[in-house]
Amino acid sequence: MVRDLEVQQRESGCLILRVPRFQPKISCGSVYGGYRRADNLPVAIKHIPKGNVVWTDTDENGQRLTIEVAAMLKLQTESADSVGKSAPISLLDWYDFNQEQILVLERPVPAVDLSQFVKNNKEPLQENQAKTIIKQLVDAVKHLEDTNIFHRDIKPQNILDMNIKIGDFGLATQLKLPNEKHFTMCGTPNYISPEVATRSAHGLESDVWSLGCMFYAFLMGRPPFDTDTVKHTLSKVVLGDYEMPCHVSLEAQDLIHHPMWEKVSRCSTAPQLHPKIYSSAATRTFQVHDSFTPSIVNSIKH
Repeated sequence: MVRDLEVQQRESGCLILRVPRFQPKISCGSVYGGYRRADNLPVAIKHIPKGNVVWTDTDENGQRLTIEVAAMLKLQTESADSVGKSAPISLLDWYDFNQEQILVLERPVPAVDLSQFVKNNKEPLQENQAKTIIKQLVDAVKHLEDTNIFHRDIKPQNILDMNIKIGDFGLATQLKLPNEKHFTMCGTPNYISPEVATRSAHGLESDVWSLGCMFYAFLMGRPPFDTDTVKHTLSKVVLGDYEMPCHVSLEAQDLIHHPMWEKVSRCSTAPQLHPKIYSSAATRTFQVHDSFTPSIVNSIKH
């Protein structure tokens, strides 16, 4: 049953209808698919309990901002030339209540997160498909790095739409300097770097490590360090213990090795990896097959 979302109308006119979709109750909040009443624009509505909200900044009016909101606003401010290119999911509005914060986000239609896309494909992607997706991902991560945004949870589930959109900035942080380092262990075990896993100094390069893990997963159908337990997975991450697929080309192997082979402190940043991707990946935008079922908001939940 469609229910009105009871929020105060702001200047954006963003009164929302919401429809529960895709695990409306999750550990860190809830996500709904809906439509903006003013113009029927498809939106995703993310509910975050106040206990999971981290405050970091204030806007020009003195209003407190969460890490997620501040990061997305900064990206949007500096993304005027990114229309039609790889870009972050847009934040349309947000609301603060006593018990929760609500984010109203862009919802591309049709859309599919990369995890579901690979699963629906029922077999590893062809190299040309994987390279095209990775090219767009490098574009997107390069944009984050250029804006000093450290995402910290790059993984297939957080990549929405085949014209790549990065979602879920709940773990992101704004860096004061490009070489700023952090020591917090956060993210998804299959895609974090050794430095993150050991709580050692790490920065923007860790997002690039995640790209190498994703490229491997596209070609093999599973992440490189995947095991039955988090402890064993983290052990393999720290040791760099993964098998290079022998059926892929040397060029594809290099694109896996390049961000992952060295310690992250010596690993490429996205701008350094960027020319290599452009020299090897096709320039066309990858199209989703009509038979695939769209996943609307799965990639923008905690």
